[in-house]
Amino acid sequence: MPRPSGAPEPPARDMKSTPQPIPGSLSSIPVGEHKPLSEDQARAALSKFKDAIVTRLDSMHRQVIPDDQRLEYRQFLERAGKLVDDLDNRLPTYWNIINNEEIIRKYAIIIVTVRQQREFPSTSPQCVINLITLRNMVDQVQRVIEECEQSLRIITTNVANGSTPPNLPPPTLAV
Repeated sequence: MPRPSGAPEPPARDMKSTPQPIPGSLSSIPVGEHKPLSEDQARAALSKFKDAIVTRLDSMHRQVIPDDQRLEYRQFLERAGKLVDDLDNRLPTYWNIINNEEIIRKYAIIIVTVRQQREFPSTSPQCVINLITLRNMVDQVQRVIEECEQSLRIITTNVANGSTPPNLPPPTLAV
């Protein structure tokens, strides 16, 4: 059937076409075809992600923390710092649970951003991220650690019982 001039092209019927690699991806693994990585492979990929992020953060516009938010900001930054250190150590293990390079990359961004912010002197009013963003990062990192740890417990229990690990849904990682 002819379509009217200027009408948008209808979506392709075959939605199971070959997945395309993520633009700028550090691996040649297309989205949707993630194959498990060893912790060493995941650690190396994360290191490349973080190195690329650092160069971008250096050019980010600095903001000023309002005086009335500085104490709360410092408290959240302290909490965020502990959480990202924990996540950074665990992320290579979580890689195959999360099973999504873009989500992993977003957590690498959080890790690098919080660490960069921690490098500012505690008396400095400058920040890379505002208080609301920092709060959200704390919530997201806390949630991914909890969900991945729960998945690991289920996998460990199933393996110890001699059953095949279930096909767990990936954590609900709203980033």
